Amino acid sequence: MTVSILLASLACTNSEISLSAPPATVPREQDVIQKTLNAIGVTYSHMNDDILVPSKIEAERTKQSLLVS
Repeated sequence: MTVSILLASLACTNSEISLSAPPATVPREQDVIQKTLNAIGVTYSHMNDDILVPSKIEAERTKQSLLVS
C-alpha cells in the first residue's frame, strides 16, 4: 500500500473506502463440499478427479462405437 492510501484508510471508515475491505469471493464447489463433510465429522477426504477423467482410449472407443452403429 502506498502511504496516501494507508493514510486515507486510517482516516476513513471501512464503508468509505473500498480498498480496505477484501473483495467478496464465491466459494468453490469443492470448498462447500469440504465444509459440509467437516460439519458432519469427516476428518479426511480427497478428490479423485484425475482418476475419473475419461481417457483418450475410452474416447476413441466410444467414437468408433458410435460410428459403427
